Amino acid sequence: MNPQNNSSSQKSDIHKNKVLNKRYMLTERRAMGGMANVYRAEDLVLQRVVAVKILREELAAKPNLVDQFLREARAVAHLSHANVVAVYDVGSDSESHYMVLEHISGHDLKHHIILDAPFNTDLALEYVISMCAGIGHAHKQGIVHCDIKPQNILVTDDGQLKVADFGISRLIKPTDTFDNTPKSFGTPQYFSPEQAHGAQTTPASDVYSLGIVLFEMLTSRLPFESDQPQILGHMHMHVTAPDIRTLNQAVPDTLSDIITKVLSKEPSARYRTAQHLGHVLETYRNKGAQATKPYLALSNKELDNHILSHTYDNEALTEKATSTDFSADTDWASYLLGGTAILLMLGLLALWTRVYWKLAPLLISVN
Repeated sequence: MNPQNNSSSQKSDIHKNKVLNKRYMLTERRAMGGMANVYRAEDLVLQRVVAVKILREELAAKPNLVDQFLREARAVAHLSHANVVAVYDVGSDSESHYMVLEHISGHDLKHHIILDAPFNTDLALEYVISMCAGIGHAHKQGIVHCDIKPQNILVTDDGQLKVADFGISRLIKPTDTFDNTPKSFGTPQYFSPEQAHGAQTTPASDVYSLGIVLFEMLTSRLPFESDQPQILGHMHMHVTAPDIRTLNQAVPDTLSDIITKVLSKEPSARYRTAQHLGHVLETYRNKGAQATKPYLALSNKELDNHILSHTYDNEALTEKATSTDFSADTDWASYLLGGTAILLMLGLLALWTRVYWKLAPLLISVN
C-alpha cells in the first residue's frame, strides 16, 4: 500500500479524476503495489472519503485473475472486525476492477517502526495482539492473508490498528521456485518458509509473518536480511532466526520462547492460527510467564480445546457480571434505604446506651 519508486510510478495516471460507476471519484493516487493501485476517492452518493483499490491494468487483461480478484474481494467484504479495514463495495467499470475500502487517517506500522523502534514490550504486545485479533477473525472465515508486513498494518491517528490487503496475495498461487518477478506476490522479508518454497499457504503461514513483524518491532531489524530475494527465501527455509535477546536484552525469556516457536520452519511446530497466538500473548500480558509456559508445550488440538473452554468461561462470566450489574442497578434504591435504616438503628442503640449509663446510678440510689 506504500508508494513504490519504479518506472511505472512516473507514468501519467490515467485513472485520476475518473468516476467509477458514476459514484466513486478518484482524486489522488496514494499507493502503488504489485497487484493494485490505491486511490483516495470521494463517494458521490454518501458524500464521504473512501479508498479505492484498482487491479493493475496488466492483470486486468487476464479474465481468470479478474474473476478471482472479484471473488476474493467479495469474500473479504464479509469480514467485520474493528482491526480489519472494512470493504464497502466491489465492482467493475469497463476495464477497471476495484474494491472500495474504509479510508484510514494515519500511517502504516512501518512508518512507526522506522521512527520509534525498538518498541517497549508493552506497546509491541498491544500491537501484535490487535493484529492477531483481526487476522484471527479472517482465519475463522477461511481467509489467509499471505502478505502480512508492517506496510499492510495501518495505525490510525488515535492508535488503533487496522489490517489491510486481505486476500490480495492469493490472486496468483506461489510458483514452484522462489521468484521475484512481477507475477510473484508477497514480500520476501516476511515470507513464511512454505511461501518461499512455493508450497500451499495456511493460517500458520500468517503466524510466521506475525512473528517476523513482532521481531522487527522489538529490535528495529529483521531476522533475515539480504538484497537478494532468492537468498532471503533460502534463509527463511533453512537458517535459524537469531535469538532476539542477543539484539534486545529487555525482551523477557518467555516472550523470546514464544517468538522462537512462531518462527519455526515447520508450520505444525507453530501456533496453528492467529487466534492461538493472540490467546497465548494475551495470557502472557495479563497473567505473566508462569501462566504462559504451558502453552509452549500444548499441541494445537489441546490449545483448540483450551481456547474453546476459555471462551465459554468468559461468556459465562460476562453473562453473570451483566446480570449482577443489572440487578445492582434495579435494586439501588432498596440498598440505599436498607443501609439508611441500619445506620438509624445503630444510632438509636448508641443513644440508648449513653442514656442508660447516665440514668443507672440514679435508679440504683432510688432502689
